[in-house]
Amino acid sequence: MSTTPVDDLRLRVRDGDALFVVGSGVSVGATKGNPCASWTGLIESGINEAKKVASIGEAVVGAFQTLIRSGDLDSLLAAAEFVTRKLKAPKGGDYRSWLRNSFSGLSIEYKEVLEAISSLPGQLATTNYDGLIEEATKLPAVTWRQVGDIEHVLNKTETGVIHLHGFWRDPESVILGVRDYEKITSDRHAQLVLRSILLRSTVVFIGCGEGLADPNFGALLDWARAVFAESERTHYRLCLQRDYAALAQQHSSDRIRVVSYGENYSDLAPFLRTLLPVMPETPHAGNDRLLAYDANETPNRYVDWELYSTAQGFSERINVHSQAPDGAPQLEIFAKGTELVGANKALSVLAGRFEFEYLANYSRAKHSNLFVYAIPMQRTAGGRTLEVGADSEEDPDNAFSPYRKRLVVPSEHVGDGKWHAASIDFDFKGIPGASFSILGIRINEGCAKPGPGIISIRNVKAFDTGR
Repeated sequence: MSTTPVDDLRLRVRDGDALFVVGSGVSVGATKGNPCASWTGLIESGINEAKKVASIGEAVVGAFQTLIRSGDLDSLLAAAEFVTRKLKAPKGGDYRSWLRNSFSGLSIEYKEVLEAISSLPGQLATTNYDGLIEEATKLPAVTWRQVGDIEHVLNKTETGVIHLHGFWRDPESVILGVRDYEKITSDRHAQLVLRSILLRSTVVFIGCGEGLADPNFGALLDWARAVFAESERTHYRLCLQRDYAALAQQHSSDRIRVVSYGENYSDLAPFLRTLLPVMPETPHAGNDRLLAYDANETPNRYVDWELYSTAQGFSERINVHSQAPDGAPQLEIFAKGTELVGANKALSVLAGRFEFEYLANYSRAKHSNLFVYAIPMQRTAGGRTLEVGADSEEDPDNAFSPYRKRLVVPSEHVGDGKWHAASIDFDFKGIPGASFSILGIRINEGCAKPGPGIISIRNVKAFDTGR
């Protein structure tokens, strides 16, 4: 049976084989058009900064602004090189101050795409200098200069967002002008990292415009054309429908397949979510898995769940509606403000699937604050139970544990009045110390800007596939 590029992409993502390279288009969308989120906007900002600190005349500034607006890559590089020289990059105080002023104030105004990217199974890299992905995922930034750290991230022994063109907090890593590109294209380790990514992963480019034509990626693609001419490994570039024909022609000799995600940028987040594993329409236990828990068949229903609230007041925040209108008992969790609220169900299952339905009643937080987790737990020598990898029960880093499997409730589900079927697959058998698992429902845990919210859950089942 023939498959479409979207079908093939979905298979690669669900196999955990993907590495997502996020470009400036995502940052521009997330900041609702902040000029410094784009490469051209940043260079134009740099020209204006050079005018202030280096007494550049209006005629010179006007000439460079014309070059920038031409969109020609060589002209952009020339303007960027002018900026780096006049601001005395990378060590000059004016250059470092300009980078800080350009990026420290960036904030996420449109969160849907970054949330969708955060939920994708796979590794993350970016050509951006900003820290918006880190804000959304709580992962650390790792630049091309951090040789050992990048190797650990690519080998999946550590987590992080790989900054292929540098990160603003490390000015010496930022690749902006001609000399910078000469530096990175001649750096053997940086080029080895790029080639290794193409060799070991299915690369998915998201929001990458002219960035794939810059000297660094341009040289990489030239190498790939020669080396992978007969390779079966395919990479993907996502784009708007109106750009599809031109990009398909541009990549006609590459191992890069162009995939349209829709007519508008607002179509990107829903498209990315279609790449996630989905729950079967009939979630009944088969021969390969054992039903380990069914909330509807348990005498106490949700009464035996462990409750958690940093503000106490459990009866005000966590309730069981055993006589729900449709007959299915529901567990409702309510955060009045910024407090952390949650409920846990512990099960002696280390590999399996949690299946459930959720109703995202409402949220007033600026970032997503409604979550469902599968969490591996351990028993210490002293008889305590702790999350695997945690130092204490109250460790704020628990929310960002690489061992957790998580579902972030999409913002479009909040307040829609609908029950949504969902599932979380997990396999904690290979994690040292893990002895049981928890299904955790949370509000505000790990949310950078928490707020009030309500989430309800029902029809919870747990299946054991590890026996």
